[in-house]
Amino acid sequence: MLLIDEWIGYDDDIEKIWSDQFESRKSTPNYSTSPRNFEIQVAWKRPPVGWLKLNTDGASIGNLGVAGFGCIVRDHDGRCLLALSCPIPFASNNVAEFSAVLFGLKILTMITTENFIIETDSQLVQKALMEDVLT
Repeated sequence: MLLIDEWIGYDDDIEKIWSDQFESRKSTPNYSTSPRNFEIQVAWKRPPVGWLKLNTDGASIGNLGVAGFGCIVRDHDGRCLLALSCPIPFASNNVAEFSAVLFGLKILTMITTENFIIETDSQLVQKALMEDVLT
């Protein structure tokens, strides 16, 4: 579960906003009293019976910097069939995201070539997959 604040309307420096909010939260453990807070539940959903799911993610420190990616393949019972992570010495976040999907697909196709779902948080990768850019 993640706690997210609405930052709409702030023109101040974002770093100052985050540090101010962090400091004020230290003394206010009950987040539910503020009307500006809301909760988003984040949960992994199993694929249908007979299907596999490839979850991927990539990240970089800076948008050209030390990066890495990871992926995991699970079956309909949630069992991990494969998991991997890999550092990338110097890349953008998009290179890391695409690398995660490409490496994940290479390994996934060793297990099956049908009935699988790809799940990523990268909108750019999602768009590329939907437009068959990667094939």
